[in-house]
Amino acid sequence: MNRLKKTLLPIKQFFPDPTLPTQLSRTHFFSWFFLFPLFIAFFVELIQRDNFLGFFAWQNDYGLTSFYLSYLIVLLTFALIYALTSRLGTTSLLIVIFYMGLGLINFFKFNLRGEPFLPWDVFLKNEALNVLSDIEVNLPTTFVGLLILLLLLSLMPFLVKEPRFSIKSRIILFASCGILLGFCFSQVIFNQDTLTSLGIEDLRWNQTINYDHNGFLIAFMNNMKYIMIDKPEDYNAETIEALLSEFDFQANTLVDSNALQTPNIIFIMSESFFDPTQLPNVSFSADPLPTVNQIRQEGVSGNLLVSEFGGGTANTEFEVLTGHKTSFLPSGSMAYQQYIKEETAALPAYLKNDGYTTMAVHSYEKWFWNRNDVYPLIGFDSFDADIDFPDSEYRGNYISDQVAVEKVVTNFENHRAQSSDPAFCFLVTMQNHGGYDNKNFPAFDVTVDAPDLSSQNQLILQNYVQGVYDADAALGQLIDYFKSNQEPTIIVMFGDHLPTLGEDYEIYRQLGFASEGPLTDADYNNLYTTPFVIWNNYDLSPNNWGTLDANLLGAAVLEDAQMNLPLYWKILLEQRENRANQNKFALFTADIIDTDRVIAETNAFNAKHWLLEYDLLFGNDYSNAFDHDILQTAIDQ
Repeated sequence: MNRLKKTLLPIKQFFPDPTLPTQLSRTHFFSWFFLFPLFIAFFVELIQRDNFLGFFAWQNDYGLTSFYLSYLIVLLTFALIYALTSRLGTTSLLIVIFYMGLGLINFFKFNLRGEPFLPWDVFLKNEALNVLSDIEVNLPTTFVGLLILLLLLSLMPFLVKEPRFSIKSRIILFASCGILLGFCFSQVIFNQDTLTSLGIEDLRWNQTINYDHNGFLIAFMNNMKYIMIDKPEDYNAETIEALLSEFDFQANTLVDSNALQTPNIIFIMSESFFDPTQLPNVSFSADPLPTVNQIRQEGVSGNLLVSEFGGGTANTEFEVLTGHKTSFLPSGSMAYQQYIKEETAALPAYLKNDGYTTMAVHSYEKWFWNRNDVYPLIGFDSFDADIDFPDSEYRGNYISDQVAVEKVVTNFENHRAQSSDPAFCFLVTMQNHGGYDNKNFPAFDVTVDAPDLSSQNQLILQNYVQGVYDADAALGQLIDYFKSNQEPTIIVMFGDHLPTLGEDYEIYRQLGFASEGPLTDADYNNLYTTPFVIWNNYDLSPNNWGTLDANLLGAAVLEDAQMNLPLYWKILLEQRENRANQNKFALFTADIIDTDRVIAETNAFNAKHWLLEYDLLFGNDYSNAFDHDILQTAIDQ
């Protein structure tokens, strides 16, 4: 027993002890009560800025009101926790852990992805932990020191005897602060009119600017109201019917059943796939994309405008497979985690209804991006993931793209042995996933020379280029197989997003592919455009489609293959040449002459598109816009 007491004695000093001689006066108590939350609000926002000067520049330019409102929220939270615990030290420590935890998550996410931490990211905790295990981001030494100081400060109340307040006083404190906190959220933070009157702008269209101008805590809390999707004010059956009547589809838009094509269709969503030869001031010992460049000469090619960078793969996938635009959804939300909870119309379900067998393959874990739950709901008959790749070759820390396409071939052959139905396969690769600073390749097939980069950054780029080369080779391997196959087959390969090459677009900036400072529209166009190529073994001819919004790729492939499209997709393709390309950041009008007209038409169409997307994804499906019969009815009228 004496040995146990000696062991616990050093620990005891950190916990409240009424016998301690030092008594904390009420003056000091209330000073701590009001000042400690101020320090928290300050440190949380300081982490988001480069330095102290950055913090005060933000306050001067945008954030004075935001900062004091943030302080009020932290203070009320502090008071609520104190009312429950009646311990100043416990309350201080919990507040530090909670708010500084949020601030650090935002710091790391922004440095990895170029996007701030959003409320719906909490649904992605497994994905986030998995990605962070492979990527290193360094917290500045100054911030580490401040965090340690803050933690030490939060422990100080444990060393003194605190004033005690009655249970009645604490109940009154809890109730009053709870009411005030509820008022702050309902009437201030969630009320845009009030925020506007306070000089806090609604900038959710660009969350990076939103967090920069309005501050982390206010922007984060303001985004909480967008977790739920509000029904459009004019959404009802009559509005949808009137909208559909605007699109006049003639009988010749339906492919005759005798001429209808049912080729096998394979989509490859290649991880972080991008053409590195677009980077300025870089030379290569050989072509890193020989297969892709051959298809560019012989088949269909173009660029895909996506809404993700360095991650968020599932959102590009969602757009391609459904035709929906994530730019209509809360910025930063993930449709697979948040919105796909029941059977949802999508390309695999549509093709399945046309007699296809639908297969998904992913060379990583099934749970990633919730695919194991989502895929059956959008029409996939089967889903093979890493556990279905026994004894696989790994390249760059993940299952190789070569093994992934071999799995596609194996699944196709197994399917053909059992059925004559056409096959649709959607492959999601993983080999070229970041981080690129710790890949392990025994040799490089293509070497990179980038004089403007440090040796470490050149290694990052070198590793990435090797992954691109391997992806291209895997595509060539799959094409070679279907060249010798007599069944009509289409192979589509596209990138989900550009890779993260250094913190805060570091390598892109150093090479001149992105500008220093805030990103411009030209930067967004560069950093959010991935290549796509389309090959077939029965009617190949060169055709450059230019730039497509990601949500149009699936529809465009079916149209090009002379297949019938769901009504929804026919509407999306209608007069698309009169609309600007658009992702969640901007409308891109650099090459458009009549800019005002095109922007007006794009915005008008977006309003209609959002009504249909809401109807299909959240509403009552008044349009039946993914239904085969409704397309025939619309054409017959």
